[in-house]
Amino acid sequence: MRLMINEGLKLNSIILTTILPAALKPDLATVAIVLSVCGKLKVLKQGKEIHAYAVKNGFVPDASVSTRLMMMYSQCGLLQHSSRVFDIMENRNVIAWTLMSYIDSGCLDEAIGVLRSMQLPKHRTDAVAMGRILAN
Repeated sequence: MRLMINEGLKLNSIILTTILPAALKPDLATVAIVLSVCGKLKVLKQGKEIHAYAVKNGFVPDASVSTRLMMMYSQCGLLQHSSRVFDIMENRNVIAWTLMSYIDSGCLDEAIGVLRSMQLPKHRTDAVAMGRILAN
């Protein structure tokens, strides 16, 4: 099953990075979702391809794409890459700061949990996130 998913993701990556740009331009949401999938499946090669696509098309300054890049690299075990994405972010949001604080402390599972909960519109965790950052 995982092999089928990986092969499908490889095909989607090829479509996204070569064929699709000629016909349609994927938006920020599409790139963010694909990066999320790359992280969950731990397919670093495809994640890097999408990262390159995002840079080429000016999506990386966007906080949602940048935080997804941080998550993807972290889930693939490349915490330094995740830190580099954070370092070049122009507008760091509370999700990025919280994620970075957990990555720095080596608590990736907690970082993933915080990111997921902060994506829900009913949660406003600014004070909690800042408390966690200041605690490190």
